[in-house]
Amino acid sequence: MGLSNSGKVIFASVFVGWLVKFSFFLGLWNKLIYNDESCKLLKPPPVEGEMIGSEDFSIGKHQNVFITQGDLHTAFNEGSYNAKQGHIWYINVENDLEKIIKTTLKNYPNDINNFHPHGIYISNITDLLYVTNHVQLYSGVEIFKIDYTDSPHSITLEYQHTIKSELFKPYAPNDVVEGKAKGEVYVTQWLPFGYPAGGKKHPATPDERMKKSLLVPINAIGIKLTHVYLCKWGNADESLNTCTIAKGSKKMGCANGITISTDRTKLYVNDLSFQTIHIYDINANNDMLKHNGKIHLEYLVDNIEYMENGDIISGSIPHIYKAIANDAKEGSVEAVPGGMSVVTKDENGNYVETHPMMHDGTKLSQISAAVRWGGFVYLGSPFNEGVLMCKV
Repeated sequence: MGLSNSGKVIFASVFVGWLVKFSFFLGLWNKLIYNDESCKLLKPPPVEGEMIGSEDFSIGKHQNVFITQGDLHTAFNEGSYNAKQGHIWYINVENDLEKIIKTTLKNYPNDINNFHPHGIYISNITDLLYVTNHVQLYSGVEIFKIDYTDSPHSITLEYQHTIKSELFKPYAPNDVVEGKAKGEVYVTQWLPFGYPAGGKKHPATPDERMKKSLLVPINAIGIKLTHVYLCKWGNADESLNTCTIAKGSKKMGCANGITISTDRTKLYVNDLSFQTIHIYDINANNDMLKHNGKIHLEYLVDNIEYMENGDIISGSIPHIYKAIANDAKEGSVEAVPGGMSVVTKDENGNYVETHPMMHDGTKLSQISAAVRWGGFVYLGSPFNEGVLMCKV
């Protein structure tokens, strides 16, 4: 039995409405104005090796900006064991605005070639560095103690702990922040099922093939299946070291970047699929989050960073359709424009979004992160080499 005429009209209206909404998500109508004439691509000295990707930034002490590099395009598509060695770099913006320096990892328990960092958070309270990592056997959170003794000339990261959980599917943990204090972290999950262990191009089982086929329609329809997790670590009683879905948090389409206010009272989580930053109040006495509003964004953004003045800075991807098209291609790819978006509270308490920097993607394609320092902006990319420095 077919649909009635009225049913067909309703179906057509719903479908057209979804199509229009999806076209805005893709950024098909975004008209961009570029102000990237001053932008300069920075790379480390050849002796330090390649820097494939600059996915995320976090600001540490003594004017050091830390950067993750994980060859994530290869890891996601072909498996982490085929990806080139990742690392954590830094720029000391007081000493040399253009010099990218490799940190020294100390006591890291895995083979250094088995290190593919993704999202990063620096705690300037505990001097701990947290980073999501995708290795051959697990995706989890690595924790390092930062030794600034020889900064700016060198910084050592001493391994402390790895947070693993059955909730962390392969390649799914995205970003991380320290919670109220040392011993707890919030972790975002950007993929509902994760990717096959051998990368999304190589599903090995019927279950992996089915989940891979569902990823695109799930994102297109806007089904919310991803979470924010709260993980406890460092307790003498191992039974207390657990990861759970954070109480009071909402399901999201793509729980991506995460950041926390300087006073640790508010948590901000970017749902990339819905161009929305969720705001949560953190309860000082228990683990319950209270949802306290949303910030609706003009463009898709990736990683977000809370600044001391209260601004939330992010790397923006206004033409996500180009990034999606590139992911499906083999060989040459199109430049994906992007830049820095800034969310500020106005005098009336309303959130206002501005885009003080926009790059056409020819020097660094597909921007995932941004930080501002004085009159300069640094932009990072998940898949492409180097860091872009621009004057604003």
